[in-house]
Amino acid sequence: VKSLKIKTVNLILILSVSLTASAQSPPTELKELLDSETINNNLSNLEKLELLKKSQLVKETYKKIQRQDLDKIQSSQLEIICLKKNTTLLSIDISKTYKTKKAVYVQAYRLSDSFNYRYIVNKNKELKYIVPVKSVSSIKTVTSMREPPEYYTPAPTLKKRADKYDKFLNYKFGIEYGIGSTNPLFSKDLFELKSSGSFLTQSLRGSIISNWKASPIQIGLNLGYSTFSFIEDEKKGTSQKVLAGIRLESQNFPSLYNLFLFTNIDISLSSSIKINDGSQSIKLSDTKADLGFAFSRQQNNRTWDFGVYLSRTFSKPRELKNKISVTPKRSYDDGFSFFISHRWFQTW
Repeated sequence: VKSLKIKTVNLILILSVSLTASAQSPPTELKELLDSETINNNLSNLEKLELLKKSQLVKETYKKIQRQDLDKIQSSQLEIICLKKNTTLLSIDISKTYKTKKAVYVQAYRLSDSFNYRYIVNKNKELKYIVPVKSVSSIKTVTSMREPPEYYTPAPTLKKRADKYDKFLNYKFGIEYGIGSTNPLFSKDLFELKSSGSFLTQSLRGSIISNWKASPIQIGLNLGYSTFSFIEDEKKGTSQKVLAGIRLESQNFPSLYNLFLFTNIDISLSSSIKINDGSQSIKLSDTKADLGFAFSRQQNNRTWDFGVYLSRTFSKPRELKNKISVTPKRSYDDGFSFFISHRWFQTW
């Protein structure tokens, strides 16, 4: 009963708008109903309609008008319409209401009745529901956006050009500590060492390197210190080197845990080997090359890098002046090191 009252109220409102806003006269049956002796004729039409809300005559009147319209409506063609989400449907006998939970496509007759309702059919082409015209979207309107234009000319593809120069100079400063082993072939030949093993080596390096996003390769400068010691029989020696050079580094590869590759090319600013507490000291000229990889972890504007590198140092004595009587057969030392570095970003 409650749902019927709600539906009846909807019909009454539609009828009231039709009577007050339209220039056309109301249907004959409705006019007769309003002029009925059962209603006080001193009331306005809207007041009469309020009284009719509880009257079964409204339902009977609508059914009578509906029957007159059905022949004309069913003579029209069926078409697919779109019902929006939360659209309210009335059963064909106006006794129940339904609400769509999502947009749906259904078949309905093209013509509407005198109250601007469309008639929906089921898969067997039987009348099932009615729905206000204002709640209906034509399927042609819905699909028209997907229709290709009659004449189509592809729009030109505009490629955004990268800025030739960065607006700011972006760099990374870093400090690196490395520890590993070295096989000083040159030093062994120089001092006629019999050992074939490796010695512990340590290094400390500072660097400044570019951080240009548009460039796949970054370039920078190194300044570092490295040392190793050896003991054999009565010979005890220490090698100390101060090196400076350039660094080339690839961009990070995010898919590989921010892996990056790098290489260093350094020359010695100061290099020497001291034997027996400095009683014998030989100055060297060195060129060192490193090749390695590292994984980077960024925290705010800082990074921690962990990696390894292989190195080879080419050396030759400077001004021996009879300090030694041996000419080294091998001119290089090989090394392998693990390192950790801490770097931070800077913009100028």
